[in-house]
Amino acid sequence: MFLVLSTAGALPRPSFNETSLSFKLIHINDIHAHFEPVNENVGRCHKDQIEANQCFGGAARIKTAADRVRNEKADMPSIFLNAGDYYQGTIWYSLFKYRPVLEIARLMDYDAMGVGNHDFDDGRDGLLPFAQEAGFPLLAANLNVSAFPEIDAWIDSATILDVQGVKVGVIGYITKDLSVYDSGNIANMTFYDEVESVNTAAKKLKEQGVNIIIAAGHAGYEVDLRMAAEVEDVDLIVGGHSHTFLFSGEQPPSIEVPQGPYPTYVTNRFGKVVPVVQVYCYTKYLGHLELNFDQQGELMKPVDGIGVSVAEPILLDATVDEDPSILEAMQKYAPELAYYKVEIANTTVFLHRHGSEESNLGDFVADALRTCYWQDTTIAVQNNGGIRSDLIVGDITREDIFAVFPFNNTVDKVTMKGRNLLI
Repeated sequence: MFLVLSTAGALPRPSFNETSLSFKLIHINDIHAHFEPVNENVGRCHKDQIEANQCFGGAARIKTAADRVRNEKADMPSIFLNAGDYYQGTIWYSLFKYRPVLEIARLMDYDAMGVGNHDFDDGRDGLLPFAQEAGFPLLAANLNVSAFPEIDAWIDSATILDVQGVKVGVIGYITKDLSVYDSGNIANMTFYDEVESVNTAAKKLKEQGVNIIIAAGHAGYEVDLRMAAEVEDVDLIVGGHSHTFLFSGEQPPSIEVPQGPYPTYVTNRFGKVVPVVQVYCYTKYLGHLELNFDQQGELMKPVDGIGVSVAEPILLDATVDEDPSILEAMQKYAPELAYYKVEIANTTVFLHRHGSEESNLGDFVADALRTCYWQDTTIAVQNNGGIRSDLIVGDITREDIFAVFPFNNTVDKVTMKGRNLLI
């Protein structure tokens, strides 16, 4: 059982001498290798949209916005967390694997990352080089990879950050839903319940004198709400995986429809109010909170307004400049990307995916599999979750095709009787 509280009116921010610790929390999730800007539908930003300043996100804007938050109120420290699925989703990952992910991540200066299910898309060997060289901890409290010591050494349950002399614990978690993994890549790995594992890890941190605890992980909004309701010692949950857009206010900044308030305040069974946050996907937004804890390591009350004195999902639109250091790091990959940026087709219809329902893009994909790949078949089936990007009106490039189908899936032919089909 959880209670979503309404946003309170403006309240005065506590002074530093009233608090044990105040800090800024910056967060992002589900980047999925979207290093270049996206359009409002989070697909590739086309030339005409670039010229009209209608692009959003991209790694260079993340860096600018994060640095801006860090540099404002210079006397207040900051923590930057990534809630997973950094890998997979664009031609950048299909071609270069972990290399640009690692290079750009090091420039971002994250403090910790909760690993996501797609970060295992190339198995342990695909994640290991990133983990070894990232320079920040990778976390998953409910994942046991002890059968593979080479990667087990690089994924911890939690980490302790020193923030102006105060211990702040960050616990990672990852979805236990095995259907979202390639079974071959997670063989001999064990996944435990996310909520129980975070609860156990939080108790251990408390025993080490850590009173401020953040859970940052990748299991979806519904799991995050359950975690907030059931775990006693966690003060804040930074989530990902479900690509949930949260927003408080009358008018969202773009076309996304809010699935809940930002933050979503949950009153747990211990009477504690726990904020839950997530910022959609594909770099369109960056999350920003200012948090104020009392001498006991609890968010000051009321949590909505005093404990959390600033809360905003920052839209990374054209008003946010692109950081030159990120642009320079990306430039070296341009020659190999050129082949994939050539127009190969055109659409006069907006081809869009549509959640769990039938869509015109899904129909197009199924027809293409049947008529172009297995021409002697009569029916083609494609799962919605495997379609990862829309195709807007205009040119279609090879890069766009990879964005729609980023995974290394096979197209398989099955012979079966009509009576075995359930429609």
